[in-house]
Amino acid sequence: MPETGTPIYRSERVSLRQPSEPARDGSVIQPAVDQKPPEPSPWLARSLARAQARGRLETEMRALAVDLLGRCQHGELPTDCTAWLAAAIEAAVKPVCDASLAALAKTLDAQLAAAPPRVLQRLQAAEARHDAGCF
Repeated sequence: MPETGTPIYRSERVSLRQPSEPARDGSVIQPAVDQKPPEPSPWLARSLARAQARGRLETEMRALAVDLLGRCQHGELPTDCTAWLAAAIEAAVKPVCDASLAALAKTLDAQLAAAPPRVLQRLQAAEARHDAGCF
């Protein structure tokens, strides 16, 4: 049993970097200089747009970032803290969304390229039915 007055848990002070400051450990996901992620196939690009994938992913990533950094009530933080927090979240969300959607599209395109012709036909038929408003 610990002595009275001895903390059981120790807190560590974490220093947060400014959002524009590059990560020192290289953990930020970014393409190489002048390297643009490959474009998805036209079929998948159309599906990404139709599903509003970018907006949906950004919404979820922002919500997750807020949860990770701690939820604050409106007016709880000073304006400069609120502005920094918003900038930090946006700086984190954009590159993660870019990399995530590019990786997802690349992986799905590779899977589609290896899919049996019957599967591709079924997927294209289902898409045509949805486009025609059957579902």
